[in-house]
Amino acid sequence: MAVARVTSSQFERGKYKVEGQWCVLYGPDDYRKREALEGLLRRLASDEGGLFEPVTLDGAGCTAAQVLESAQTPNLFGPSVTVVRGIQNMHTDEQKALADGLSRVAPNALVVLASASEEGRGPNLALLRAVEKVGTVVKFEQPKDADARRWVQEQAQRLNVSIEPGATALLVETVGTNLVELHQELDKLALFAFEDKRITTRHVEAVTPRSLDDNVFHMVDALSAGQVDRALTLLQDLLAKGNDRGASAGIIGALAYQFRMIWHAKRLMEAGWRPDKGALTEEQAALVPEEAAKVFKVGWRAGKAAKLAPRFPWARLVSILEQLAECDLALKGGSDARLGLEKLVISLSTPPRPR
Repeated sequence: MAVARVTSSQFERGKYKVEGQWCVLYGPDDYRKREALEGLLRRLASDEGGLFEPVTLDGAGCTAAQVLESAQTPNLFGPSVTVVRGIQNMHTDEQKALADGLSRVAPNALVVLASASEEGRGPNLALLRAVEKVGTVVKFEQPKDADARRWVQEQAQRLNVSIEPGATALLVETVGTNLVELHQELDKLALFAFEDKRITTRHVEAVTPRSLDDNVFHMVDALSAGQVDRALTLLQDLLAKGNDRGASAGIIGALAYQFRMIWHAKRLMEAGWRPDKGALTEEQAALVPEEAAKVFKVGWRAGKAAKLAPRFPWARLVSILEQLAECDLALKGGSDARLGLEKLVISLSTPPRPR
Protein backbone atom coordinates (compact mmCIF):
# COMPACT_ATOMS: atom_id res chain seq x y z
CA MET A 1 0.00 0.00 0.00
CA ALA A 2 1.25 3.50 -0.81
CA VAL A 3 1.94 5.58 2.28
CA ALA A 4 2.89 9.21 2.65
CA ARG A 5 4.69 11.47 5.10
CA VAL A 6 4.36 14.95 3.68
CA THR A 7 4.93 18.56 4.66
CA SER A 8 2.00 20.90 5.19
CA SER A 9 2.79 22.76 1.94
CA GLN A 10 2.89 19.49 -0.04
CA PHE A 11 -0.43 18.47 1.51
CA GLU A 12 -1.95 21.83 0.52
CA ARG A 13 -0.60 21.66 -3.03
CA GLY A 14 -1.96 18.14 -3.34
CA LYS A 15 -5.45 19.46 -2.54
CA TYR A 16 -5.48 17.57 0.76
CA LYS A 17 -5.54 14.11 -0.80
CA VAL A 18 -4.87 11.27 1.62
CA GLU A 19 -3.09 7.99 0.95
CA GLY A 20 -4.58 5.11 2.93
CA GLN A 21 -7.45 5.16 5.40
CA TRP A 22 -5.69 6.91 8.27
CA CYS A 23 -4.39 10.46 8.45
CA VAL A 24 -2.54 12.32 11.21
CA LEU A 25 -2.42 16.13 11.27
CA TYR A 26 -0.09 17.39 14.02
CA GLY A 27 2.47 20.06 14.86
CA PRO A 28 2.51 23.55 16.40
CA ASP A 29 0.96 25.49 13.47
CA ASP A 30 -2.70 25.36 14.50
CA TYR A 31 -3.84 27.75 11.77
CA ARG A 32 -2.64 25.71 8.79
CA LYS A 33 -3.65 22.51 10.55
CA ARG A 34 -7.21 23.77 10.89
CA GLU A 35 -7.23 24.95 7.26
CA ALA A 36 -5.98 21.54 6.12
CA LEU A 37 -8.69 19.69 8.03
CA GLU A 38 -11.39 21.98 6.64
CA GLY A 39 -9.92 21.63 3.15
CA LEU A 40 -9.85 17.85 3.44
CA LEU A 41 -13.50 17.72 4.51
CA ARG A 42 -14.54 20.16 1.76
CA ARG A 43 -12.80 18.02 -0.87
CA LEU A 44 -14.53 14.87 0.38
CA ALA A 45 -17.90 16.64 0.38
CA SER A 46 -17.30 17.86 -3.17
CA ASP A 47 -16.25 14.41 -4.37
CA GLU A 48 -19.35 12.83 -2.84
CA GLY A 49 -21.83 15.57 -3.66
CA GLY A 50 -21.99 16.55 -0.01
CA LEU A 51 -23.73 13.31 0.99
CA PHE A 52 -21.72 12.50 4.08
CA GLU A 53 -21.47 13.73 7.64
CA PRO A 54 -18.21 13.20 9.54
CA VAL A 55 -18.29 11.79 13.05
CA THR A 56 -16.31 14.04 15.42
CA LEU A 57 -14.79 12.68 18.63
CA ASP A 58 -12.84 14.39 21.41
CA GLY A 59 -9.48 12.73 22.04
CA ALA A 60 -9.63 13.56 25.75
CA GLY A 61 -12.84 11.63 26.28
CA CYS A 62 -12.86 8.80 23.76
CA THR A 63 -11.36 5.32 23.68
CA ALA A 64 -9.72 3.28 20.93
CA ALA A 65 -12.83 1.08 20.85
CA GLN A 66 -15.05 4.07 20.11
CA VAL A 67 -12.79 5.29 17.29
CA LEU A 68 -12.59 1.81 15.73
CA GLU A 69 -16.35 1.27 16.09
CA SER A 70 -16.94 4.50 14.16
CA ALA A 71 -14.37 3.47 11.54
CA GLN A 72 -16.10 0.11 11.08
CA THR A 73 -19.56 1.63 10.58
CA PRO A 74 -20.32 1.94 6.86
CA ASN A 75 -22.01 4.99 5.37
CA LEU A 76 -24.60 4.18 2.70
CA PHE A 77 -24.38 7.68 1.21
CA GLY A 78 -20.61 8.11 0.91
CA PRO A 79 -17.38 7.66 2.80
CA SER A 80 -17.34 6.93 6.52
CA VAL A 81 -15.26 9.78 7.99
CA THR A 82 -14.23 9.98 11.63
CA VAL A 83 -12.34 12.99 12.98
CA VAL A 84 -10.63 12.76 16.37
CA ARG A 85 -9.72 16.23 17.63
CA GLY A 86 -7.07 16.62 20.32
CA ILE A 87 -5.59 13.18 19.74
CA GLN A 88 -2.64 14.07 22.00
CA ASN A 89 -5.09 14.07 24.94
CA MET A 90 -6.16 10.45 24.44
CA HIS A 91 -4.76 8.19 27.15
CA THR A 92 -1.45 6.58 26.17
CA ASP A 93 -2.82 3.05 26.57
CA GLU A 94 -5.77 3.91 24.33
CA GLN A 95 -3.44 5.32 21.68
CA LYS A 96 -1.44 2.09 21.73
CA ALA A 97 -4.65 0.07 21.40
CA LEU A 98 -5.65 2.24 18.46
CA ALA A 99 -2.25 1.64 16.84
CA ASP A 100 -2.85 -2.12 17.12
CA GLY A 101 -6.26 -1.85 15.46
CA LEU A 102 -5.56 0.25 12.36
CA SER A 103 -6.59 -2.59 10.03
CA ARG A 104 -10.10 -2.72 11.51
CA VAL A 105 -11.82 -0.16 9.26
CA ALA A 106 -14.69 -0.29 6.77
CA PRO A 107 -13.64 -0.39 3.08
CA ASN A 108 -14.54 3.25 2.40
CA ALA A 109 -13.60 4.62 5.84
CA LEU A 110 -11.20 7.45 6.64
CA VAL A 111 -10.03 8.36 10.14
CA VAL A 112 -8.34 11.72 10.72
CA LEU A 113 -6.40 12.21 13.97
CA ALA A 114 -5.79 15.92 14.58
CA SER A 115 -3.82 17.41 17.46
CA ALA A 116 -4.11 20.78 19.14
CA SER A 117 -0.84 22.68 19.39
CA GLU A 118 0.38 22.16 22.99
CA GLU A 119 3.94 22.85 21.82
CA GLY A 120 3.48 20.67 18.75
CA ARG A 121 2.68 17.50 20.71
CA GLY A 122 0.82 14.96 18.64
CA PRO A 123 -0.04 11.28 19.00
CA ASN A 124 2.44 9.12 20.88
CA LEU A 125 5.27 7.56 18.92
CA ALA A 126 3.70 4.11 18.61
CA LEU A 127 0.52 5.47 17.01
CA LEU A 128 2.43 7.89 14.80
CA ARG A 129 4.70 5.16 13.45
CA ALA A 130 1.76 2.81 12.93
CA VAL A 131 -0.11 5.39 10.84
CA GLU A 132 3.06 6.13 8.85
CA LYS A 133 2.99 2.52 7.59
CA VAL A 134 -0.59 2.56 6.33
CA GLY A 135 -1.69 6.16 5.82
CA THR A 136 -0.73 9.82 5.62
CA VAL A 137 1.14 11.82 8.26
CA VAL A 138 1.37 15.60 7.93
CA LYS A 139 3.43 17.74 10.32
CA PHE A 140 2.64 21.45 10.49
CA GLU A 141 5.83 23.20 11.58
CA GLN A 142 5.82 26.66 13.12
CA PRO A 143 6.56 29.08 10.26
CA LYS A 144 9.94 30.80 10.16
CA ASP A 145 10.10 34.60 10.04
CA ALA A 146 10.30 34.80 6.24
CA ASP A 147 7.37 32.37 5.84
CA ALA A 148 5.27 34.36 8.32
CA ARG A 149 6.01 37.65 6.53
CA ARG A 150 5.05 36.11 3.19
CA TRP A 151 1.85 34.73 4.73
CA VAL A 152 0.95 38.17 6.13
CA GLN A 153 1.34 39.71 2.67
CA GLU A 154 -0.88 37.03 1.11
CA GLN A 155 -3.49 37.27 3.85
CA ALA A 156 -3.64 41.07 3.51
CA GLN A 157 -4.51 40.65 -0.17
CA ARG A 158 -7.38 38.33 0.81
CA LEU A 159 -8.63 41.10 3.11
CA ASN A 160 -8.46 43.60 0.22
CA VAL A 161 -5.75 45.73 1.78
CA SER A 162 -2.05 46.14 1.09
CA ILE A 163 0.61 46.19 3.77
CA GLU A 164 3.98 47.90 3.64
CA PRO A 165 7.04 45.62 3.95
CA GLY A 166 8.11 47.53 7.05
CA ALA A 167 4.68 47.05 8.61
CA THR A 168 4.83 43.34 7.79
CA ALA A 169 8.22 42.99 9.46
CA LEU A 170 7.08 44.96 12.53
CA LEU A 171 3.91 42.89 12.85
CA VAL A 172 5.84 39.61 12.79
CA GLU A 173 8.46 41.00 15.18
CA THR A 174 5.75 42.11 17.60
CA VAL A 175 3.38 39.14 17.42
CA GLY A 176 5.74 36.30 16.46
CA THR A 177 5.08 33.61 13.87
CA ASN A 178 1.91 32.09 15.34
CA LEU A 179 -0.50 32.37 12.38
CA VAL A 180 -3.59 32.29 14.60
CA GLU A 181 -2.39 35.37 16.48
CA LEU A 182 -1.15 37.06 13.29
CA HIS A 183 -4.55 36.50 11.68
CA GLN A 184 -6.33 38.10 14.63
CA GLU A 185 -4.06 41.16 14.55
CA LEU A 186 -4.28 41.46 10.77
CA ASP A 187 -8.09 41.46 10.94
CA LYS A 188 -7.94 44.37 13.39
CA LEU A 189 -5.42 46.23 11.25
CA ALA A 190 -7.51 45.78 8.09
CA LEU A 191 -10.49 47.39 9.86
CA PHE A 192 -8.32 50.16 11.29
CA ALA A 193 -6.84 50.97 7.85
CA PHE A 194 -10.15 50.49 6.02
CA GLU A 195 -10.21 53.98 4.48
CA ASP A 196 -6.55 53.96 3.44
CA LYS A 197 -6.64 50.37 2.14
CA ARG A 198 -2.96 50.23 3.13
CA ILE A 199 -1.49 49.10 6.44
CA THR A 200 1.58 51.06 7.53
CA THR A 201 4.00 50.79 10.44
CA ARG A 202 2.04 53.62 12.06
CA HIS A 203 -1.07 51.42 12.05
CA VAL A 204 0.82 48.48 13.57
CA GLU A 205 2.28 50.67 16.31
CA ALA A 206 -1.18 52.07 17.09
CA VAL A 207 -3.19 48.84 17.03
CA THR A 208 -0.94 45.90 17.88
CA PRO A 209 0.10 45.78 21.54
CA ARG A 210 3.58 44.64 22.40
CA SER A 211 3.82 41.72 24.80
CA LEU A 212 5.76 41.97 28.04
CA ASP A 213 8.53 39.81 26.55
CA ASP A 214 8.67 42.00 23.45
CA ASN A 215 8.95 45.21 25.48
CA VAL A 216 11.59 43.66 27.70
CA PHE A 217 13.53 42.57 24.61
CA HIS A 218 13.65 46.21 23.49
CA MET A 219 14.80 47.18 26.99
CA VAL A 220 17.60 44.61 26.82
CA ASP A 221 18.48 45.91 23.35
CA ALA A 222 18.81 49.40 24.86
CA LEU A 223 20.87 48.06 27.76
CA SER A 224 23.24 46.30 25.36
CA ALA A 225 23.92 49.67 23.68
CA GLY A 226 24.28 51.55 26.97
CA GLN A 227 21.15 53.63 26.20
CA VAL A 228 20.07 54.28 29.77
CA ASP A 229 17.43 56.91 28.96
CA ARG A 230 15.71 54.65 26.44
CA ALA A 231 15.80 51.69 28.83
CA LEU A 232 14.32 53.78 31.66
CA THR A 233 11.56 55.08 29.38
CA LEU A 234 10.62 51.53 28.43
CA LEU A 235 10.68 50.58 32.12
CA GLN A 236 8.29 53.40 33.03
CA ASP A 237 5.91 52.31 30.24
CA LEU A 238 5.88 48.77 31.63
CA LEU A 239 5.37 49.90 35.22
CA ALA A 240 2.45 52.09 34.14
CA LYS A 241 0.53 48.96 33.10
CA GLY A 242 0.13 47.61 36.64
CA ASN A 243 0.81 48.15 40.31
CA ASP A 244 4.50 48.65 41.05
CA ARG A 245 5.10 45.45 42.98
CA GLY A 246 3.13 43.15 40.68
CA ALA A 247 4.54 44.72 37.52
CA SER A 248 8.07 44.66 38.94
CA ALA A 249 7.93 40.94 39.64
CA GLY A 250 6.83 40.30 36.05
CA ILE A 251 9.53 42.57 34.62
CA ILE A 252 12.30 40.93 36.65
CA GLY A 253 11.06 37.51 35.57
CA ALA A 254 10.97 38.58 31.92
CA LEU A 255 14.45 40.15 32.17
CA ALA A 256 15.85 36.99 33.74
CA TYR A 257 14.26 34.90 30.99
CA GLN A 258 15.71 37.12 28.24
CA PHE A 259 19.20 36.98 29.67
CA ARG A 260 19.02 33.21 30.16
CA MET A 261 18.07 32.87 26.48
CA ILE A 262 20.99 35.12 25.55
CA TRP A 263 23.26 32.92 27.68
CA HIS A 264 22.04 29.78 25.90
CA ALA A 265 22.28 31.44 22.48
CA LYS A 266 25.85 32.49 23.17
CA ARG A 267 26.77 28.95 24.18
CA LEU A 268 25.12 27.47 21.10
CA MET A 269 26.72 30.00 18.76
CA GLU A 270 30.13 29.11 20.14
CA ALA A 271 29.26 25.50 19.22
CA GLY A 272 28.55 26.52 15.62
CA TRP A 273 24.78 27.11 15.70
CA ARG A 274 23.18 29.98 13.78
CA PRO A 275 19.43 30.80 13.72
CA ASP A 276 19.31 30.56 9.91
CA LYS A 277 20.74 27.03 9.91
CA GLY A 278 17.52 25.36 11.00
CA ALA A 279 17.01 22.90 13.84
CA LEU A 280 19.61 22.21 16.49
CA THR A 281 21.73 19.10 16.10
CA GLU A 282 21.51 16.53 18.89
CA GLU A 283 24.95 17.59 20.12
CA GLN A 284 23.92 21.27 20.23
CA ALA A 285 20.57 20.55 21.91
CA ALA A 286 22.44 18.67 24.66
CA LEU A 287 24.30 21.90 25.55
CA VAL A 288 21.17 23.66 26.84
CA PRO A 289 18.16 22.69 29.00
CA GLU A 290 15.27 20.97 27.23
CA GLU A 291 12.98 23.99 27.58
CA ALA A 292 15.61 26.23 25.97
CA ALA A 293 16.08 23.76 23.11
CA LYS A 294 12.34 24.06 22.37
CA VAL A 295 12.62 27.85 22.23
CA PHE A 296 15.52 27.69 19.78
CA LYS A 297 13.42 25.65 17.38
CA VAL A 298 11.24 28.73 16.79
CA GLY A 299 12.93 31.10 14.34
CA TRP A 300 11.86 34.52 15.57
CA ARG A 301 12.63 33.81 19.23
CA ALA A 302 15.96 32.22 18.43
CA GLY A 303 16.83 35.14 16.16
CA LYS A 304 16.20 37.68 18.91
CA ALA A 305 18.50 35.96 21.38
CA ALA A 306 21.17 35.39 18.71
CA LYS A 307 21.06 39.07 17.76
CA LEU A 308 21.90 40.18 21.29
CA ALA A 309 24.27 37.39 22.37
CA PRO A 310 27.47 38.83 20.77
CA ARG A 311 26.94 42.13 22.62
CA PHE A 312 27.28 40.54 26.05
CA PRO A 313 30.64 39.07 27.12
CA TRP A 314 30.42 36.15 29.53
CA ALA A 315 31.60 38.25 32.46
CA ARG A 316 28.86 40.80 31.87
CA LEU A 317 26.19 38.10 31.64
CA VAL A 318 27.34 36.58 34.94
CA SER A 319 27.19 40.01 36.58
CA ILE A 320 23.72 40.74 35.16
CA LEU A 321 22.21 37.46 36.34
CA GLU A 322 23.69 38.01 39.81
CA GLN A 323 22.20 41.52 39.97
CA LEU A 324 18.80 40.25 38.84
CA ALA A 325 18.81 37.65 41.61
CA GLU A 326 19.79 40.27 44.20
CA CYS A 327 17.07 42.68 43.02
CA ASP A 328 14.46 39.91 43.14
CA LEU A 329 15.40 39.07 46.72
CA ALA A 330 15.33 42.74 47.72
CA LEU A 331 11.84 43.25 46.28
CA LYS A 332 10.57 40.13 48.02
CA GLY A 333 12.00 41.57 51.21
CA GLY A 334 9.84 44.69 50.88
CA SER A 335 12.17 47.17 49.13
CA ASP A 336 10.68 49.97 47.01
CA ALA A 337 9.83 48.20 43.74
CA ARG A 338 10.03 51.15 41.35
CA LEU A 339 13.26 52.52 42.80
CA GLY A 340 14.82 49.08 42.90
CA LEU A 341 14.11 48.46 39.23
CA GLU A 342 15.34 51.89 38.18
CA LYS A 343 18.63 51.27 40.01
CA LEU A 344 18.82 47.83 38.41
CA VAL A 345 18.33 49.18 34.86
CA ILE A 346 21.00 51.85 35.37
CA SER A 347 23.38 49.23 36.77
CA LEU A 348 22.70 46.73 33.98
CA SER A 349 23.50 49.29 31.31
CA THR A 350 27.04 49.58 32.68
CA PRO A 351 29.54 46.78 31.91
CA PRO A 352 31.11 45.26 35.05
CA ARG A 353 34.58 46.34 36.13
CA PRO A 354 37.34 43.77 35.64
CA ARG A 355 37.85 41.71 38.79
